Amino acid sequence: MIKVSKKTRNDIILFSLLLFISILLLLLFASSGRQGKYVRVEVNGELYGRYLLDTDASIDIGDSNRLIISSGSVYMESARCPDKTCVKQGKISRVGQSIICLPNRVIVVIEDDSSDFADDIVIG
Repeated sequence: MIKVSKKTRNDIILFSLLLFISILLLLLFASSGRQGKYVRVEVNGELYGRYLLDTDASIDIGDSNRLIISSGSVYMESARCPDKTCVKQGKISRVGQSIICLPNRVIVVIEDDSSDFADDIVIG
């Protein structure tokens, strides 16, 4: 039988406890987001449009970005910027999630019903 020192045993207990807590927090945060209802698009800090998430659409934002709404989620299909970080961010669908294209000054945010922009809904 291998003899384990008290210090090593305590290290193993501490590591296991920290691992358990981190997995618990990960599961808690991953399941806490609410499904959004709208997509708000801003360009240069001004509202460009607000779209329903449950209506599939392709939105050209100026001549620089193309936003796709599909199956309750949204993603940036293309962008005319050097790093294409906004395209690499992937799909978003939960309230508060965002896609940001800094070079083109485009911000896309998922919202729910409680937003202040209820009169600015664009369909289609």
